[in-house]
Amino acid sequence: VEPNDSTMGSATASLGETEITAGTTLYDGQTITLKAVPKSAKYLFKEWKLTKPESGVTVTFANQESAKTTFEMPAVSGGQMTIQAVFVENPNYQSEECTLTDVKLLKSDGTLVKKANKETVNDVTTFTLQLTPKEMTKDESLKLTSGTYKLCLTYSDKAKAKMEDGHEDDATGTWSDGISNPISVGATKIFTITAQNPNFHKDYKVAIVYDDRPLL
Repeated sequence: VEPNDSTMGSATASLGETEITAGTTLYDGQTITLKAVPKSAKYLFKEWKLTKPESGVTVTFANQESAKTTFEMPAVSGGQMTIQAVFVENPNYQSEECTLTDVKLLKSDGTLVKKANKETVNDVTTFTLQLTPKEMTKDESLKLTSGTYKLCLTYSDKAKAKMEDGHEDDATGTWSDGISNPISVGATKIFTITAQNPNFHKDYKVAIVYDDRPLL
C-alpha cells in the first residue's frame, strides 16, 4: 500500500489490529483495512486504486472514496498486489504561512545597501539594519526617508504585509517588491504579516541604526 505522492500523505494496511508490513503473508478471503492520512490541510484523500497487477485481479472496496475502508483479499497468483492511496491538492486550502524571513534596504534602482540582522528574544523577532560608514555617510543616513531608498521584505507570496500606521500591500505596491523606506535612523516600526488564511498573522519589528564608531 502506497500513496501516489508521499509529500501529500501516507497510507497503511492492517489485518485486524496488526499493521501489514513487507513480507507479511496474506490469504484470499481475509478482510484488509486501509487507512489514508493527508500530510496537512493542503491535501485531500480522493480514492483507493489498484495499480498492480494491471490485469487478472479485481478488488472491491467497501467505500473507494473513504480514507478508511476495507476490502476482501482476492486471490493473487505469482506476484505482488499494490493498492495506491490517491491524494490531491485541496482547492479550498488557504495558506497559514505568515513568516517574515528577510529585510533589506535597497537603493531606488534596486541595488542592495544592507541586509538586516535577525534576533528573537522572548518570542519577539527584530530585524535590525545596522548601517556604518561603509554603506553611507552619517549625513546620507539622515536622508533615508527622502525617497531614494526602498525597504524590501521577504515573506510568503500568499501572505500580506502591513506597517503600523503605514502602507499595506495593495495594487499600488507590496513590501515584497519594495516600498519607499519610511524608517529613519534610530526608529523602529512594527510590521504585521498576515497569511492567506487571515486567522494566522505575526508581528515583527524592523529597526534602522547607524554606527559610526571606529573599529579597533
